[in-house]
Amino acid sequence: MTLVIYFGAFAWLILDPRLTTYLAGIIAANFFMGTLAYVVLMVIATVVAPLSFLPLIAVAAAIFGPFLTGILNVIGWWLGALLAFYIARYAAKPILEKFIALDAIKKYENKIPKQNEFWVIVLLRALVPVDILSYALGILTMLQWRPHALATLIGIVPFAFIYAYGGSAIFARNVWQISLIVTLGIVVFLILRGILHFTKKDGKEEN
Repeated sequence: MTLVIYFGAFAWLILDPRLTTYLAGIIAANFFMGTLAYVVLMVIATVVAPLSFLPLIAVAAAIFGPFLTGILNVIGWWLGALLAFYIARYAAKPILEKFIALDAIKKYENKIPKQNEFWVIVLLRALVPVDILSYALGILTMLQWRPHALATLIGIVPFAFIYAYGGSAIFARNVWQISLIVTLGIVVFLILRGILHFTKKDGKEEN
């Protein structure tokens, strides 16, 4: 039901660009507040794990342009991931359960080896939704704050820009660009998935 609502709203925004035009006019009058609001919404969507901000990235790309949207995606996801990690690491269980279903974290328990931990997290950041993984890392690992912040920053960059440029192409209804970006996204995903597989395999062999 949630996905229907998200993608229904997304389809409406694409088919009826009047709202985007209206928002663009408001943001043009106060550009800083517009970008700040976008980042804050991304942080909230990351911390409150059931929420998804992906359908609105295309709208942001139409307003801010894909490059700036990519940068804002990185900032929003990064800050949200750090906050979720902090909540997972230090919050009591009753508080934590308000943000995420703890059962969703268990499936990551065997996916984070002790060997090559930093680079595994970089790869997981690129392949796994930011929200759930942030809580999983805070609960299941002893990773320190700075390595986690750096691994997260590196890992979220590729798809932050792929989503931004893909969203821009979707909003512009440019079939050629959509096909190119989707293909690029699939290739990047498969390459990173392969690297993750061999990285984890090497870690097991060292044990």
